[in-house]
Amino acid sequence: MKKTLFLAVAAVTALFSACSSDEVASSANDSNVVNVSFSANFDQVMPTRSVSGDTDGTQATTLYVAVYNANNELIKPISKIGVEGSEATVPVSDKAATVNFQLVKGQTYSFAFWAQNSSATALAFDAENKKVTINYGKANDETLDAFTAHVNNLTVTGAIQQSVTLKRPWAQVNFGATQADVKAAHLAGIDIKKTKVTVNNVFKTLNLLDGTVADPETADFELALNAIPAGQHQIAVDVDGTNKQNYGKLTVNATDYAYMGLNYLLVGGENDTQSLIKADLSLYKEGDDTNPVNKLAFSNVPVQRNYRTNIVGNLLTSQVQFNITIDNNYDDDYNPVFAEVKTGIQKDGIGNYVVSTDVADKTTAINDILADAKESGISKVKVTLPEGEYSAKLYSGSSIGISSLTIAGNGDTQVKFNDQQVMTSLFDELVIENCEVLHMATKAWGMIVFGGSGKANGVYTIKNCKFTGVSTQGIYINETASGATYNIEGCTFDGDFGTEGAITIQNNANVNHIVNIKNCTFSNIPDASHKVFVLYAYDGWTLNTENNTGLTESDIYWKENNTNP
Repeated sequence: MKKTLFLAVAAVTALFSACSSDEVASSANDSNVVNVSFSANFDQVMPTRSVSGDTDGTQATTLYVAVYNANNELIKPISKIGVEGSEATVPVSDKAATVNFQLVKGQTYSFAFWAQNSSATALAFDAENKKVTINYGKANDETLDAFTAHVNNLTVTGAIQQSVTLKRPWAQVNFGATQADVKAAHLAGIDIKKTKVTVNNVFKTLNLLDGTVADPETADFELALNAIPAGQHQIAVDVDGTNKQNYGKLTVNATDYAYMGLNYLLVGGENDTQSLIKADLSLYKEGDDTNPVNKLAFSNVPVQRNYRTNIVGNLLTSQVQFNITIDNNYDDDYNPVFAEVKTGIQKDGIGNYVVSTDVADKTTAINDILADAKESGISKVKVTLPEGEYSAKLYSGSSIGISSLTIAGNGDTQVKFNDQQVMTSLFDELVIENCEVLHMATKAWGMIVFGGSGKANGVYTIKNCKFTGVSTQGIYINETASGATYNIEGCTFDGDFGTEGAITIQNNANVNHIVNIKNCTFSNIPDASHKVFVLYAYDGWTLNTENNTGLTESDIYWKENNTNP
């Protein structure tokens, strides 16, 4: 769903004056003030995309621009936010707008940009608190189409030129029925005019200055019954061999579907990856708002911010024939179709696998996926897991057959690694993220043990994972190849990790590998347990630590001489 609003930023030196960074310049005799001009335009090129619909951004005609000082306090008099004490919002005409500010040189400012439909009553722009809140009400609310961006800590030194791209903060979930399905329903006396959707795992609040989200709605709630989108672009469906009915047109992979629903949902921060939500659809025929014609349950729908998820198929007459696609770009032909591998596991054919809570066996799900990928000739695999406890068998002798593997949880996912080790020699690239790593009870030591890769270009990353000490090492690295890189980022280590360490690094002779420990938190670890434990202090390898909490150089224990460096 990558529709974007582009802003070109230019600052031109002028002669004005101001008393402080919070005030508007009032005199033409002070060279400490510059004029900052933002030129905005929408770039909506759509001719070659494989997915099209009525989301070209033309309805986002009101642009808010909030200006903040170095302490992130709103400078209301010069902000274009349309409230008392501020300047008016900026109209967007023909997908273009221009904004001018007079700012003091040497001062630092941040800017929040928000463009929306002026009729969007469900959106609340709050410049004072740097947020936008969505009040979910009805389904198929096209007025929610909006764009946002932020520019942080811009120090005005003179003439400035800078481009800013506004993107949608939402995931867009679309439903489309096949033309044959619409015809079959019509012949049965049913013409669908309204739909509603039940969702969960979405958010209500967006931070305008950092793109984070808050106020989660984890429980099921309903987007109320509403007319399906009529659409600027329509498809005339032959409903009986003679007559035609017009529907909004949703095109996926060169096939035209009749729109049955379009919903904007706030699902994650601007840098987040896919998550899973419920998006159950209920369809109602003309003249009956009480009894649904069909109810379809979609319990694990992949969504992502600024992407479109398309659920298409026989939505009116069948409970089972549908495809789910996720589209990340309007301007190319990337549009994978998710198909079922087995109960609770879906794949898109290019290496993305999504596991639902309905999966039959969590102890084999990951390896079932790897076996399918190998059989399908896929070398790069991403496995997205919901909450639950999963096991993975990634040791020497396993029938893996792929070069790159990402295991991505949702923060409540727990993973155990069988049979003593993860053999990195099986992979050129391995990523484990957003999981809690558990100790396999049958293992004598280590929660996740990396055997040597033997690969000079291998990259192995543990990101945003949780380790709770159970008297054994958290991460154990035993690398045998010079050049291999291990990234441990954003992880938490809490408790007793035995007599070695939360992170244990076996440094072998003549092996020049790299270990990066960044943005991790170490807590409640006894001195005898150690936070980072290094076996054998050979020269030539590299250990980098950056921005960690609870870890200093004195916490790194070197076994060779039993002293700290």
